[in-house]
Amino acid sequence: MKKRKMKPLTKIILAVVLVAIVCVGAYIAYYVMHYTTYDKYKQYLGDYTKYEEGTEFAGKADSSFTEEGFVLASENDSFKLYINTANCYVVLLDKKTGEMFSSNPLEVKTAGDASTNDYYFQYLQSQLKVSYRTDASIELSQDYFTYTDCVGLEKAEGEAPQYTIEQLEKGVRVTYTLGDSATSTGIVPIYLTEERYQELVSRQEEAGVKSGNRMKNLYQPSSTVDGFLELAEASRSTFKIRKLTAGLEEIGYTYNDYLADAEVAANAGAPVEKIQNIIVPVEYRLAEDGLQVTIPTEHVSATEGVYITEISVLPYFAAVKEGTSQNGYFLVPNGSGSLINFDSKLMKTNLVYGEYVYGIDPLNIQNETFDIKEDVKLPVYGVQQDTSTMLVTIDEGDSLAKINAVTSGVYHSYNYCFASFGLRNIESVKLQGQADAMPVIEADVYSAYLTQTYHVLPQTDEYDGYSGMAKYYREMIFDDATLAKADNAEGDIKLYLDILCGVARESSLMGFKYDETYAMTTFSEAKSMVNKFYDESVTKIVLNLQGWMNDGYYHDVVDDIDIIRKLGGKKGLEELTKFVESKGGLLYADMAIQQVTFTADGYNYTAESSRYYGQGRSVSFGKMSPITYTNDVGLGYRENLYNLVSPKFLVRYVEGMNEEMKAYTVSGVSLRDLGNVLYSDKKRKELISRVDAQLIVKAMLAETASANQNVMLNNAFAYAFPYADDIINVSFYKNAYAIVNEEVPFYEMILHGIVDYSGKSYNLNANLTKAEECLQMIENGASPHFTFTKQNSSELKYTALNNYFSTTFDVWYKDSLNMYQRVNEVLKQVSNSTMEKHEILANGSKMTYSNGTVITVDYDTMKVTVEKNG
Repeated sequence: MKKRKMKPLTKIILAVVLVAIVCVGAYIAYYVMHYTTYDKYKQYLGDYTKYEEGTEFAGKADSSFTEEGFVLASENDSFKLYINTANCYVVLLDKKTGEMFSSNPLEVKTAGDASTNDYYFQYLQSQLKVSYRTDASIELSQDYFTYTDCVGLEKAEGEAPQYTIEQLEKGVRVTYTLGDSATSTGIVPIYLTEERYQELVSRQEEAGVKSGNRMKNLYQPSSTVDGFLELAEASRSTFKIRKLTAGLEEIGYTYNDYLADAEVAANAGAPVEKIQNIIVPVEYRLAEDGLQVTIPTEHVSATEGVYITEISVLPYFAAVKEGTSQNGYFLVPNGSGSLINFDSKLMKTNLVYGEYVYGIDPLNIQNETFDIKEDVKLPVYGVQQDTSTMLVTIDEGDSLAKINAVTSGVYHSYNYCFASFGLRNIESVKLQGQADAMPVIEADVYSAYLTQTYHVLPQTDEYDGYSGMAKYYREMIFDDATLAKADNAEGDIKLYLDILCGVARESSLMGFKYDETYAMTTFSEAKSMVNKFYDESVTKIVLNLQGWMNDGYYHDVVDDIDIIRKLGGKKGLEELTKFVESKGGLLYADMAIQQVTFTADGYNYTAESSRYYGQGRSVSFGKMSPITYTNDVGLGYRENLYNLVSPKFLVRYVEGMNEEMKAYTVSGVSLRDLGNVLYSDKKRKELISRVDAQLIVKAMLAETASANQNVMLNNAFAYAFPYADDIINVSFYKNAYAIVNEEVPFYEMILHGIVDYSGKSYNLNANLTKAEECLQMIENGASPHFTFTKQNSSELKYTALNNYFSTTFDVWYKDSLNMYQRVNEVLKQVSNSTMEKHEILANGSKMTYSNGTVITVDYDTMKVTVEKNG
């Protein structure tokens, strides 16, 4: 039989189908390998499985410590740690000075002792406040306190307390079970077998228990459990249960007997009364310089239907009673740093402070702006008393922390400052067709160690007050080699110049519109601009080249870099870099890594962006709408809209960027958003918490610092300090809180002499006169900073950078030169010295540097005085 030949058209169709199948299969394979199974980021995640096994608590009596109920838990060369086994108070004793720091005020015995109500009296006796929500009321936040809901609960005879104390190598672990573990009937069993019932009745009769306290005739055949007797409903009143409890205790019936009877009934099908509990372990360990406190969240648990949202840790540790410290204050990382005086004479209404460390996770906030604030950059706070200085550092879990402070007279007679930690988030999700939003809570708490160290600083002038705290923290976070930079000879300070090169804008030709990259400043023009400063002997110029690659300022993703040819190309960039460096300056190539504009090429917005937990949609932001105050508008330009790269894929892009930059000659890279933006990815099947995101970011900063000669960061968070050579856009302002009494340059005192920095670009943020701005830079030890374009800034009017309203170099050159010369004349005397002591004056401030120079700034007379000690 003759085979039929396939028609040519059929062959073509089959071939096309086959090619399509192969292409689709290849794409699916690529997608899975490139996005779904990509897991290189996992090598940087935290290990939360290590857990010190505790042993039987071995507290010892210590005759030198006379507070009733306390035993010695641990001791090292400098400190002793005591714990009260009855109320779980802990006390840290400084052996050198005799100074004591207690977890709770020891003198408070009644609410009246603290001038407060019963609620805050209970709070004063607690080591933790645990906030939670339940299935029954997901929108209502409720609180457990370790005193009210654990330590202070009355227990029946023979019933174990709801906390345990274990011995650790350097301290103790207290594990709290929060929530009343007793049933609604206490130790009175609800279900009993006939045999067990008769046994108990007989024992009561033999013991002569009063008839009103006996069980006889109060049980009846159960309608719920076959073969069992059940306590009659009429006998379950509080009054009757109290009597029955007394009758059972009289015959030696204990809580353990109740548990045994309840287990028998449960095995027969009796309903088990649901108990709502939360278990939290707190570890106290002595450190060389104080006390370290840790909560390992892997061992925090709750009964089904209970969702822990926040834990406030030791809110009253080292609390200061009103009138006991005449010159005391809290240091909080508000702005550059702020002081909150004890017993403030300010109006008491709403005198509280609370700010999230590193700002709120963008994935946790509603997409609205109610107040524009400076993010907290430092995971620290301090307590200064007349006879002691304490610096508290949040060493782990800092990205989940919120620092809080309250002065005396608001809730009671104590000033107190503490950290709280958010362990899961709740979102409001509006489903299609629904008018009201529905709350959705994350399933699990974040894995983390919540670790704080209470550093007791040496009682010397060197470490006194907030100046001493800054010095101590500086020595903690920088290694010896980095600290040695401060020994370099003094010299001219840097002049920071942001040079805007290329910007995307719409143009037209013969009536046809098209997008172009407009050259605001070419590389050769940038060379001419800086050369004018060189002619005036200003040589330490730091250029931050913006908009030099891939479509300009709002550029493509950074793993494929192309220099914009009309700016001068690769050769022009190389010549500019060599010219700047030959004069003693630096040239940084600016780029955004985490925030990817909507106009970027080479980015998969669906697969690579962080996602919200509730609806699972990609996270995107933009500018603030002046009408609705939402943060998701482009104000007419798609470039202003951006997605957040998931921390999962951050590794790929940073490694790609570092590899690409090997082809270009620059002094270093300027990371626009890697050191000051921190967020999670709430994708349900692969959630990356902000704790792990921070570890990934730190690893990428380390790799970038290793791969590039220099790294510039933008208004950086503390964890990024060790990787920075320069930091720009440091804020000198505090957030407006009525509780704050003074501003101090704490942030700058940590950095000066170690990492060079500037304030915000003056010609884009001119809130002060030029003279006032110079004084502020001198007071904060900061170099001048300007943003320039060769073309007139009016060329930016119809671009997404229309907020760059005053950048024209020819307009600003003389003013910028004069401001630099004025500031440099003073600060060149201390350019490589650390700030050792800051003093607040009535009309300004005085700063003493490590080389003995003292600089006084007077805002009334607008004068600066420089003196040399020694």
